[in-house]
Amino acid sequence: MRAITGHSDDPVTIDAIDDVLGQIEKDLKGETPKGAMLFCSVEYEHQVILDRIQAAYPGLPLVGATSDGEISSTLGFCDDSVLLTVFSGDDIRVHAGLGRDLSMGIDAAVDGATKGMGTIDPKLCLTTFAPSTDAAKVVKAIARRLDGAACPVLGGLSGDHREFERMGEFFGAEVCADSLPILFIEGQVDVSWGIGSGWKPTGPEMTVTGAEGNIVATIDGRPAMEVYKDYYDDIPSDFLGEFPLACSDEHGEWRLRASIFSDDDTGALTFAGAVAQGSTVRFTEVLEEGLLHGSESSLAHALDDFQGDSPQLALIFTCAARKWVLGTEAAKEIDLLRVLASDRGLDDLIFAGLYCFGEIAPNHVDSRDGFHNETCVSVVLG
Repeated sequence: MRAITGHSDDPVTIDAIDDVLGQIEKDLKGETPKGAMLFCSVEYEHQVILDRIQAAYPGLPLVGATSDGEISSTLGFCDDSVLLTVFSGDDIRVHAGLGRDLSMGIDAAVDGATKGMGTIDPKLCLTTFAPSTDAAKVVKAIARRLDGAACPVLGGLSGDHREFERMGEFFGAEVCADSLPILFIEGQVDVSWGIGSGWKPTGPEMTVTGAEGNIVATIDGRPAMEVYKDYYDDIPSDFLGEFPLACSDEHGEWRLRASIFSDDDTGALTFAGAVAQGSTVRFTEVLEEGLLHGSESSLAHALDDFQGDSPQLALIFTCAARKWVLGTEAAKEIDLLRVLASDRGLDDLIFAGLYCFGEIAPNHVDSRDGFHNETCVSVVLG
């Protein structure tokens, strides 16, 4: 397997994608790509980009998503850019599937995305789906269909520039919304992954007293938003993503859940993933050094667990809230990851990633529940 990236921050859509395809064609050296992932700012004309890619490589299996920023070993960190990663090699096969209307029915969308996949034996599943429903339930449904740990489910949720309304997904030549695109890779490919955060639980333990799925109505008997404002002062609703809730799971570990919407009338909060009624929760805090240590830990664990001969690519799915917290220092995240790889003698390791609205990777303690917030997920392929 070979991975090749093209990355351009040219503000003109046609010039950006032509630049990207030129970079890829140069490194392909006559090979035909087997599959691709596209991460792209919401500011571009996405249909133009997809049409250009399909014209260059007709029928190419492709999935991807809009993002809150893109990162690569070519340009480092970008707020608005086009980033395309292609997979090539005679020893791999790539398949793509799409589930539509995800918010209307998770099982039906998973059926659509995995239709016809019973005849293949994928080594991994990469997905970039919409944050339009309980993402934890979506990941569990995919894992059940694919036998969980036998085929890890990895990826991130589509994002935008903190607007929570322009997210989109990509499938082949189609620009989608509220969708579940999945890329399956089978053949001679090794994969490992790591998860790191930096947010720490703080303050007293509380109980979720009213919740349904990913909507929390009350905490300790009071409207959830009211409890948030008591602790964090008068926090603006569009900054909630920087203040995730730590939720204790059945293993006694704290799992982060970020709020993405608030109901001004009821004080209820909608989280990216389910928060069970009766669960114990705490507020959280993070410092820049802790956040960056989480990023380094993510890649270090992925490289430590890699069983192949030579890692080719590190796909980075990192939370948009990490970028928001870092602010003007956002470039430090990818810079540190590149230094870590170099220190391990992996100067040629290719990086490609996006800032997203939720991250997907199996926990080692529970391979069927792999949805996270505020984390950096590193996926190493080779």
